[in-house]
Amino acid sequence: MLLITPEHIGCISAALANALEWSSRPWGTAALVGKPVAIAGVSPSQLGTALAQSHLRGPLNFFGADLMEQPELYLNATQAGVTADGDVAEESRDYLAGFCRGVSSSASAPANDRLHDRERSASPGG
Repeated sequence: MLLITPEHIGCISAALANALEWSSRPWGTAALVGKPVAIAGVSPSQLGTALAQSHLRGPLNFFGADLMEQPELYLNATQAGVTADGDVAEESRDYLAGFCRGVSSSASAPANDRLHDRERSASPGG
């Protein structure tokens, strides 16, 4: 699953928060338990959606999602040339395609491989 969030005063949108709350029910059988989830976002700020994505990681971890840590996507809409109709500047397309390839390969890997990849990247020299 790919969650793409805007940033509202440093947090995720109310609509996304509500969707996450509904996905957590009934307790113990949350829809996101063990599911591979990646986060992305677009904002006109220099930080992209770094604050909103940080805010989003807490509930996703709490609900037991298999949260993809890398690659990350914090897209500054102005620098990326995102237009009102959703088009993206040519020079940003390779960057976005690389993120999509990372999400696809991570989501298609068995859960144990994703866990071991995370452990290797967190270890010194990994």
